[in-house]
Amino acid sequence: MKTALRYSVPLVLGLVLGTGLIAPQPAVEAAICPEIGCVNDQYCRRDRDCTAAPGGVCNLFCATRGCCSYPAP
Repeated sequence: MKTALRYSVPLVLGLVLGTGLIAPQPAVEAAICPEIGCVNDQYCRRDRDCTAAPGGVCNLFCATRGCCSYPAP
């Protein structure tokens, strides 16, 4: 019984640590950003990047990439 217990504890501990139940890994942002083309070919990260006309707004389609849009005249 002692021998079985001695070998099962490291096995269980290894399985728990290997699956990340005790110390989970931080989530990695692995989302794939779709490659789409902007109508006006002006990509942006924030509203202030849209300078082709007044009132430009950055419409993000990914976390850090978007297309500029402008109000109709």
